[in-house]
Amino acid sequence: MRKEWLAVSVVLILLLMVAVATAQEDATGSETPNSRQISYFDWFAKGGQWVGYILIGLSVVSTALIIEHFIKIRRSVILPESSKRQIRQMLEQRQYRELVSFTAGDSSLLSAAMGRALAEAPFGYAAMEQAMENALHERQARLALKPEILNILGNTGPLIGLYGTVLGIILAFSDIVRIGGIPDPGELAGSIGVALVATFWGLTVAIPSLVVYSLMKNRIEMYGNEALETGREFLASFRAATRRKPETDAPKRPAVPVGV
Repeated sequence: MRKEWLAVSVVLILLLMVAVATAQEDATGSETPNSRQISYFDWFAKGGQWVGYILIGLSVVSTALIIEHFIKIRRSVILPESSKRQIRQMLEQRQYRELVSFTAGDSSLLSAAMGRALAEAPFGYAAMEQAMENALHERQARLALKPEILNILGNTGPLIGLYGTVLGIILAFSDIVRIGGIPDPGELAGSIGVALVATFWGLTVAIPSLVVYSLMKNRIEMYGNEALETGREFLASFRAATRRKPETDAPKRPAVPVGV
């Protein structure tokens, strides 16, 4: 999955570089003595006016959240292999008190589930399994709240962009009404540019936010299901270990003298 995302990112960056280079060549080649050269900063940063400024700010926020989620919502943080090995080792060695202390101090998803299950050990296996499932559902719900902001940004970004689009069209028609005819193309292009730039930034906010939100949601569900299966396996081994007793612990039957 990481290699696929890296490949997609490289392809998108290369396509963006080619598009920018092509646009710059076209702008340079089509330049006339009376033309006025406008930088990309003027078009994409200032062209959307105040609606564009809002969307640029939301784009920065969504980018920061995406980076944070890729760092925090990953297997090595939520479901590390070291926690699995430690819990399995303690169960095999029957270090139950040490296991309770370890799960209380470990922040992994599996430790939270096992810690809740061990707390219900006096009430039987069914209570332990139910407590583990409840703990996993609670942790999954809390984890799912983190990328939910991306879902909000992904759904509101196009709406704000649409607001800017409507605003640009209104400005274009107001220019026509003010002049009483067909305005100068340069004046009309400014109003249309507001509509197009606002739409561009709205899609820039929405597309990455919704893609990463879906990816993080699937990750959380996958890690939760994996933690549930591993926890059930550990509980089954814990149940078998508590039922099994060494032969040396079995009471010996006293020998009965012959003839008695």
